[in-house]
Amino acid sequence: MNATTQQGTRNLIATGNNEIVASLSLVDTGGSKQNVLIRLPRALNLLVSILRKLNKMVKILNLPEFNQPLKIMYIKVFAYKEGCEEALELLINQARTICFKERYCFLSVGIHEKDPLNSFFSQYLHFTFHSLGFMASLTKDNEKIQNCMEGIAYEDYSLI
Repeated sequence: MNATTQQGTRNLIATGNNEIVASLSLVDTGGSKQNVLIRLPRALNLLVSILRKLNKMVKILNLPEFNQPLKIMYIKVFAYKEGCEEALELLINQARTICFKERYCFLSVGIHEKDPLNSFFSQYLHFTFHSLGFMASLTKDNEKIQNCMEGIAYEDYSLI
């Protein structure tokens, strides 16, 4: 496995038999996009408060703070050669390790709801983000706005 960085993107690759068998690109969009934790369901809020107390004794998680930007690393793009899913799993685990060491709260990837890789990513401990999207540059173009609103639904897996 190898990691390189190019203009804010970190590329991880896995090789076998002198060829690339899997790759993924990581990007931190914190400079241009921020997600802020504003509330949690009661049960999750209780769990987070317990984890905060445990975290003081033994650092096990990078927990998000309320009303603060979440530090999220995104898997921008990934690929693997058929039959080399294990190599992609290794890269995902390497990305998770990088995120933990660099104090990111989450590693996130967006997957189309009908993509066969949904089952691949659902094996990881994760949750789905529900977020609002804003379109700033489509004023007075109702057709484009409507097309975007009827667009393709994605699942956003935030791996823990």
